[in-house]
Amino acid sequence: MLRRVLSGAVVLALAVVGSGSSTAVAAESSPAPGGVFLLNGTNGYRLGAVFGARGGNGAMELLVVKSGETAFYKAEGIVAGSRIDIDLGLLGKFDLERRLTGKTETIHGCGHSEAVPGYEFVGTIEFHGEEGFTEVIATRADMDWTAVIGAECHLSGGGEVFGDGIPGVRIKVRDKQGPALQLNQNHHGAKVTYSAEVAEREGAVSVHRFVSGRLGAGALSFTPSLGSATFTGAGPFAGEATYVEAQPPRGTHPGQGAWRGNLTVDFPGASDVGLAGPGFKAGIIHARRTEWQQ
Repeated sequence: MLRRVLSGAVVLALAVVGSGSSTAVAAESSPAPGGVFLLNGTNGYRLGAVFGARGGNGAMELLVVKSGETAFYKAEGIVAGSRIDIDLGLLGKFDLERRLTGKTETIHGCGHSEAVPGYEFVGTIEFHGEEGFTEVIATRADMDWTAVIGAECHLSGGGEVFGDGIPGVRIKVRDKQGPALQLNQNHHGAKVTYSAEVAEREGAVSVHRFVSGRLGAGALSFTPSLGSATFTGAGPFAGEATYVEAQPPRGTHPGQGAWRGNLTVDFPGASDVGLAGPGFKAGIIHARRTEWQQ
Protein backbone atom coordinates (compact mmCIF):
# COMPACT_ATOMS: atom_id res chain seq x y z
CA MET A 1 0.00 0.00 0.00
CA LEU A 2 2.79 2.40 0.83
CA ARG A 3 4.27 1.81 -2.62
CA ARG A 4 1.09 3.18 -4.21
CA VAL A 5 1.30 6.36 -2.12
CA LEU A 6 4.93 6.96 -3.05
CA SER A 7 4.08 6.43 -6.71
CA GLY A 8 1.35 9.05 -6.51
CA ALA A 9 3.75 11.62 -5.10
CA VAL A 10 6.29 10.91 -7.83
CA VAL A 11 3.65 11.27 -10.55
CA LEU A 12 2.72 14.72 -9.24
CA ALA A 13 6.41 15.64 -9.00
CA LEU A 14 6.88 14.81 -12.67
CA ALA A 15 3.86 16.94 -13.54
CA VAL A 16 5.27 19.81 -11.49
CA VAL A 17 8.47 20.07 -13.50
CA GLY A 18 6.51 19.74 -16.72
CA SER A 19 8.39 16.78 -18.16
CA GLY A 20 8.25 13.02 -18.37
CA SER A 21 11.94 12.60 -19.21
CA SER A 22 15.15 13.65 -17.48
CA THR A 23 16.57 15.09 -20.72
CA ALA A 24 13.70 17.54 -20.98
CA VAL A 25 14.09 18.43 -17.30
CA ALA A 26 17.71 19.40 -17.89
CA ALA A 27 16.70 21.72 -20.72
CA GLU A 28 13.84 23.34 -18.79
CA SER A 29 14.99 26.79 -17.59
CA SER A 30 11.64 27.81 -16.12
CA PRO A 31 9.76 24.82 -14.70
CA ALA A 32 6.02 24.78 -14.22
CA PRO A 33 4.66 26.28 -10.98
CA GLY A 34 5.55 24.45 -7.78
CA GLY A 35 8.35 22.06 -7.08
CA VAL A 36 9.71 19.43 -4.72
CA PHE A 37 11.77 19.65 -1.53
CA LEU A 38 12.85 17.40 1.34
CA LEU A 39 13.48 18.43 4.95
CA ASN A 40 14.29 16.67 8.20
CA GLY A 41 11.65 16.71 10.92
CA THR A 42 11.89 15.98 14.61
CA ASN A 43 11.78 12.44 16.06
CA GLY A 44 13.57 10.95 13.06
CA TYR A 45 10.93 11.75 10.42
CA ARG A 46 11.66 13.03 6.90
CA LEU A 47 9.23 15.38 5.15
CA GLY A 48 8.82 15.45 1.38
CA ALA A 49 6.66 18.23 -0.10
CA VAL A 50 5.41 18.25 -3.69
CA PHE A 51 3.55 21.28 -5.10
CA GLY A 52 1.94 21.75 -8.48
CA ALA A 53 -0.82 23.50 -10.39
CA ARG A 54 -3.54 21.03 -11.30
CA GLY A 55 -7.07 21.49 -12.61
CA GLY A 56 -6.99 25.25 -12.10
CA ASN A 57 -6.01 24.90 -8.45
CA GLY A 58 -2.80 24.50 -6.51
CA ALA A 59 -2.18 21.03 -5.14
CA MET A 60 0.12 19.75 -2.41
CA GLU A 61 1.17 16.22 -1.50
CA LEU A 62 3.09 15.89 1.74
CA LEU A 63 4.81 12.65 2.69
CA VAL A 64 6.14 12.32 6.24
CA VAL A 65 8.17 9.13 6.62
CA LYS A 66 10.20 7.16 9.13
CA SER A 67 11.11 3.49 8.75
CA GLY A 68 7.84 1.57 8.83
CA GLU A 69 5.69 4.67 9.39
CA THR A 70 4.11 7.05 6.89
CA ALA A 71 1.62 9.89 7.01
CA PHE A 72 0.44 11.18 3.62
CA TYR A 73 -1.39 14.53 3.33
CA LYS A 74 -3.19 16.13 0.40
CA ALA A 75 -4.45 19.71 0.29
CA GLU A 76 -5.28 22.51 -2.14
CA GLY A 77 -4.28 26.16 -2.20
CA ILE A 78 -2.46 28.60 -4.46
CA VAL A 79 0.39 27.41 -6.68
CA ALA A 80 0.91 29.95 -9.46
CA GLY A 81 4.04 31.35 -11.06
CA SER A 82 6.67 31.49 -8.36
CA ARG A 83 4.14 31.57 -5.48
CA ILE A 84 3.00 28.77 -3.19
CA ASP A 85 0.37 29.35 -0.50
CA ILE A 86 -1.06 26.26 1.18
CA ASP A 87 -2.86 26.67 4.52
CA LEU A 88 -3.15 23.47 6.58
CA GLY A 89 -4.91 25.08 9.54
CA LEU A 90 -3.62 23.66 12.84
CA LEU A 91 -1.24 21.42 10.89
CA GLY A 92 0.77 24.36 9.58
CA LYS A 93 1.30 26.35 6.39
CA PHE A 94 3.55 26.71 3.35
CA ASP A 95 3.81 30.35 2.22
CA LEU A 96 6.73 30.40 -0.22
CA GLU A 97 8.36 32.06 -3.20
CA ARG A 98 10.42 29.98 -5.62
CA ARG A 99 13.64 31.68 -6.71
CA LEU A 100 16.59 30.89 -8.93
CA THR A 101 19.80 30.51 -6.93
CA GLY A 102 22.01 31.44 -9.90
CA LYS A 103 23.80 28.11 -9.61
CA THR A 104 23.73 25.06 -11.84
CA GLU A 105 23.41 21.69 -10.12
CA THR A 106 24.55 18.32 -11.40
CA ILE A 107 22.14 15.56 -10.49
CA HIS A 108 23.20 11.93 -10.64
CA GLY A 109 20.41 9.44 -11.18
CA CYS A 110 19.72 6.11 -12.83
CA GLY A 111 23.12 5.73 -14.52
CA HIS A 112 23.44 9.24 -15.94
CA SER A 113 24.03 12.84 -14.88
CA GLU A 114 21.96 15.93 -15.64
CA ALA A 115 22.73 19.65 -15.32
CA VAL A 116 19.75 21.55 -13.90
CA PRO A 117 19.17 25.14 -12.72
CA GLY A 118 19.23 25.62 -8.96
CA TYR A 119 16.03 26.81 -7.28
CA GLU A 120 15.17 27.55 -3.67
CA PHE A 121 11.92 28.10 -1.79
CA VAL A 122 11.96 31.06 0.62
CA GLY A 123 9.31 32.04 3.16
CA THR A 124 7.34 30.10 5.77
CA ILE A 125 7.52 26.32 6.10
CA GLU A 126 5.60 24.95 9.07
CA PHE A 127 4.28 21.47 9.73
CA HIS A 128 2.95 20.39 13.13
CA GLY A 129 2.25 16.66 13.20
CA GLU A 130 -0.82 15.54 15.12
CA GLU A 131 -0.10 14.44 18.70
CA GLY A 132 3.36 16.00 18.27
CA PHE A 133 4.73 13.07 16.26
CA THR A 134 6.99 15.45 14.29
CA GLU A 135 7.65 19.16 13.70
CA VAL A 136 9.19 20.92 10.71
CA ILE A 137 9.88 24.68 10.87
CA ALA A 138 12.11 26.38 8.28
CA THR A 139 12.42 29.55 6.20
CA ARG A 140 13.99 28.03 3.09
CA ALA A 141 14.51 24.76 1.24
CA ASP A 142 16.29 23.77 -1.97
CA MET A 143 14.46 22.34 -4.96
CA ASP A 144 15.20 18.62 -4.88
CA TRP A 145 15.63 17.59 -8.52
CA THR A 146 16.97 14.19 -7.41
CA ALA A 147 13.53 13.31 -6.06
CA VAL A 148 12.25 13.61 -9.64
CA ILE A 149 15.13 12.49 -11.84
CA GLY A 150 16.20 9.56 -9.68
CA ALA A 151 12.74 8.39 -8.61
CA GLU A 152 12.45 5.72 -11.32
CA CYS A 153 15.73 4.12 -10.17
CA HIS A 154 14.38 2.90 -6.83
CA LEU A 155 11.55 0.45 -7.28
CA SER A 156 10.02 -2.16 -5.00
CA GLY A 157 7.03 -4.45 -5.11
CA GLY A 158 5.61 -7.76 -4.07
CA GLY A 159 2.97 -10.34 -4.71
CA GLU A 160 1.03 -13.26 -3.27
CA VAL A 161 -0.02 -16.74 -4.30
CA PHE A 162 -2.82 -18.38 -2.40
CA GLY A 163 -5.01 -21.45 -2.22
CA ASP A 164 -5.08 -24.99 -0.88
CA GLY A 165 -1.73 -26.68 -0.28
CA ILE A 166 0.18 -23.50 0.64
CA PRO A 167 1.40 -23.66 4.27
CA GLY A 168 1.17 -19.95 5.03
CA VAL A 169 -1.71 -17.63 5.81
CA ARG A 170 -3.01 -14.18 4.88
CA ILE A 171 -5.53 -12.35 7.00
CA LYS A 172 -7.23 -9.16 5.80
CA VAL A 173 -9.21 -7.14 8.31
CA ARG A 174 -11.31 -4.05 7.70
CA ASP A 175 -13.86 -1.88 9.39
CA LYS A 176 -16.31 -0.44 6.86
CA GLN A 177 -15.78 3.12 8.09
CA GLY A 178 -12.34 2.80 9.60
CA PRO A 179 -8.88 1.22 9.56
CA ALA A 180 -7.61 -1.88 7.78
CA LEU A 181 -4.99 -4.51 8.62
CA GLN A 182 -3.21 -7.23 6.65
CA LEU A 183 -1.11 -10.02 8.18
CA ASN A 184 1.01 -12.56 6.31
CA GLN A 185 2.97 -15.54 7.61
CA ASN A 186 4.47 -17.83 4.97
CA HIS A 187 4.58 -20.85 7.30
CA HIS A 188 4.53 -21.68 11.00
CA GLY A 189 7.75 -20.32 12.49
CA ALA A 190 8.20 -17.58 9.85
CA LYS A 191 8.18 -13.90 10.68
CA VAL A 192 4.84 -12.10 10.45
CA THR A 193 4.56 -9.27 7.90
CA TYR A 194 2.02 -6.60 8.77
CA SER A 195 0.58 -3.47 7.20
CA ALA A 196 -2.16 -1.26 8.60
CA GLU A 197 -3.72 1.93 7.32
CA VAL A 198 -6.41 4.46 8.10
CA ALA A 199 -7.81 7.37 6.08
CA GLU A 200 -9.05 10.54 7.76
CA ARG A 201 -9.69 14.22 7.20
CA GLU A 202 -8.22 17.09 9.21
CA GLY A 203 -10.45 19.98 8.14
CA ALA A 204 -9.83 20.49 4.40
CA VAL A 205 -6.78 18.19 4.47
CA SER A 206 -7.05 14.49 3.63
CA VAL A 207 -4.73 12.22 5.60
CA HIS A 208 -3.71 8.62 5.00
CA ARG A 209 -1.64 6.92 7.70
CA PHE A 210 0.34 3.69 7.40
CA VAL A 211 2.50 1.38 9.46
CA SER A 212 4.29 -1.69 8.11
CA GLY A 213 7.00 -4.10 9.14
CA ARG A 214 7.67 -7.54 10.58
CA LEU A 215 7.11 -9.20 13.92
CA GLY A 216 8.39 -12.46 15.38
CA ALA A 217 6.78 -15.80 14.55
CA GLY A 218 4.93 -15.91 17.86
CA ALA A 219 2.78 -12.90 17.00
CA LEU A 220 0.38 -15.03 14.91
CA SER A 221 -1.03 -18.51 15.37
CA PHE A 222 -3.56 -20.33 13.20
CA THR A 223 -5.07 -23.79 12.83
CA PRO A 224 -4.31 -25.86 9.69
CA SER A 225 -7.97 -25.56 8.61
CA LEU A 226 -7.86 -21.77 9.17
CA GLY A 227 -10.94 -22.11 11.36
CA SER A 228 -9.32 -19.87 13.95
CA ALA A 229 -6.34 -17.55 14.33
CA THR A 230 -4.96 -15.24 17.00
CA PHE A 231 -2.75 -12.18 16.63
CA THR A 232 -0.89 -10.82 19.67
CA GLY A 233 0.23 -7.24 19.36
CA ALA A 234 3.83 -6.01 19.55
CA GLY A 235 5.73 -3.08 18.05
CA PRO A 236 3.15 -0.49 17.04
CA PHE A 237 0.36 -2.83 18.21
CA ALA A 238 -1.04 -3.55 21.66
CA GLY A 239 -3.63 -6.07 22.81
CA GLU A 240 -4.87 -9.14 20.98
CA ALA A 241 -7.38 -10.14 18.31
CA THR A 242 -8.95 -13.49 17.41
CA TYR A 243 -10.47 -14.63 14.13
CA VAL A 244 -13.86 -16.32 14.62
CA GLU A 245 -14.98 -18.30 11.58
CA ALA A 246 -18.36 -17.75 9.99
CA GLN A 247 -17.59 -19.33 6.60
CA PRO A 248 -14.58 -21.60 5.84
CA PRO A 249 -12.16 -20.92 2.96
CA ARG A 250 -12.77 -22.81 -0.31
CA GLY A 251 -9.91 -23.07 -2.80
CA THR A 252 -8.91 -19.53 -3.71
CA HIS A 253 -11.93 -18.02 -1.92
CA PRO A 254 -11.05 -16.66 1.53
CA GLY A 255 -12.93 -17.76 4.60
CA GLN A 256 -14.96 -15.06 6.30
CA GLY A 257 -15.45 -14.28 9.96
CA ALA A 258 -15.42 -11.81 12.81
CA TRP A 259 -12.27 -10.21 14.26
CA ARG A 260 -12.70 -9.79 18.00
CA GLY A 261 -10.51 -8.47 20.76
CA ASN A 262 -8.82 -5.35 22.11
CA LEU A 263 -6.12 -4.90 19.45
CA THR A 264 -4.94 -1.31 18.86
CA VAL A 265 -2.22 0.28 16.72
CA ASP A 266 -0.22 3.50 16.86
CA PHE A 267 -0.10 5.38 13.55
CA PRO A 268 2.06 8.49 13.11
CA GLY A 269 -0.23 11.23 14.39
CA ALA A 270 -2.96 8.87 15.67
CA SER A 271 -2.29 6.53 18.58
CA ASP A 272 -4.37 3.72 20.09
CA VAL A 273 -6.55 3.24 17.01
CA GLY A 274 -8.83 0.22 17.45
CA LEU A 275 -8.25 -2.71 15.08
CA ALA A 276 -10.72 -5.29 16.38
CA GLY A 277 -14.22 -5.59 17.77
CA PRO A 278 -17.73 -4.81 16.51
CA GLY A 279 -17.79 -3.74 12.88
CA PHE A 280 -14.54 -5.48 11.92
CA LYS A 281 -14.69 -8.33 9.41
CA ALA A 282 -11.83 -10.62 8.42
CA GLY A 283 -10.95 -12.79 5.45
CA ILE A 284 -8.45 -15.66 5.81
CA ILE A 285 -6.76 -17.88 3.23
CA HIS A 286 -3.64 -20.01 2.75
CA ALA A 287 -1.05 -17.77 1.08
CA ARG A 288 2.62 -17.06 0.44
CA ARG A 289 3.93 -13.50 0.10
CA THR A 290 7.03 -12.41 -1.84
CA GLU A 291 8.77 -9.01 -1.99
CA TRP A 292 11.46 -7.52 -4.24
CA GLN A 293 13.54 -4.38 -4.58
CA GLN A 294 15.87 -2.90 -7.19
